[in-house]
Amino acid sequence: MSFSYRNKKQRQITGKKFSMPYSKESLPKRERLDLLFSALEAAEAAADLQEGWSLVDRELRLIEDQYTSLPYDRPSNYGLAQRMYIPPLTLQDAWSQSGGWNSVDLFAHQLRISETGGIEIIDKKTGKAIFSKH
Repeated sequence: MSFSYRNKKQRQITGKKFSMPYSKESLPKRERLDLLFSALEAAEAAADLQEGWSLVDRELRLIEDQYTSLPYDRPSNYGLAQRMYIPPLTLQDAWSQSGGWNSVDLFAHQLRISETGGIEIIDKKTGKAIFSKH
């Protein structure tokens, strides 16, 4: 792995298969979550569950790579890490299914992805959707 500095606030990590820009100064989770909402809104809609999961995972990884100094290391406990992650769909004990939706509880939110690619993020305190894309 090699490092090349682009400016004082960002550096570029490059490897054989990836390129991860990130900032030395992390943004608070709330601001990173707002960036995720913007990225998901701007992206083309997903057609199915796998595409929906891939869209959320890809955009979240890009944001976390850019706005935290924490390396990607998917934890076993998804809700308590400083870096935000979503569990893989293959982790059956994390995901539940009901009414065409696959749901996973995260620390303060619930992520729901439908079989048709719809994405919702629910605030667990209020039970209200804070993001929805169908």
